[in-house]
Amino acid sequence: MLYFIQAGDKIKIGRGIVPDRLRQAKTFCPDPPTLLLAITVPNEVAAETAMKRHFREFCTNGEWFRINFRTAFTALLNLGLIPDQEQPILELPKEEGVMPDMPPEFERWYVATRDREIWTDEAIEAELRDLPSVWKNCWQHYERSRREYHGDLAAMIEADRPLTFEENAEFFSNLRGLVQRNKEGRGR
Repeated sequence: MLYFIQAGDKIKIGRGIVPDRLRQAKTFCPDPPTLLLAITVPNEVAAETAMKRHFREFCTNGEWFRINFRTAFTALLNLGLIPDQEQPILELPKEEGVMPDMPPEFERWYVATRDREIWTDEAIEAELRDLPSVWKNCWQHYERSRREYHGDLAAMIEADRPLTFEENAEFFSNLRGLVQRNKEGRGR
């Protein structure tokens, strides 16, 4: 199974026997780990590789990424990794290019997209003291977002902002409905 485990402000993307991996995570994570999603996919190795390649710019160490669940789940959909009878598994195209100069609005986007339940003002200020390093780690995601939203900073911030408690509850409710409809569709 492909799984997402969250500890603090990071998500671990992995595959394997989920109860064993969650139990192991409890022994080495400084923050309590939480299982966010476990899903069976046609090719676990390829799916895990595609997800890690997709989020490589957010990798903090090994299999841990500084992303939120909505971003991770959206990547599963966009990469075609959720099982579907008619949908082939798509390989992530390689991103090419040279890191552009940091645009002036990057700092505003970065600050606006930090989850205030996880990020303290002090942590954000510490990151901003070395803004060029933050840009180096985030530029590919920022540029993808800029292209997708045609440079509309407000739309970029809205797409990457953390979910409120109510939005998170609605998202999981919709996800449960999607899973239920999928199960009912397969039962026919």
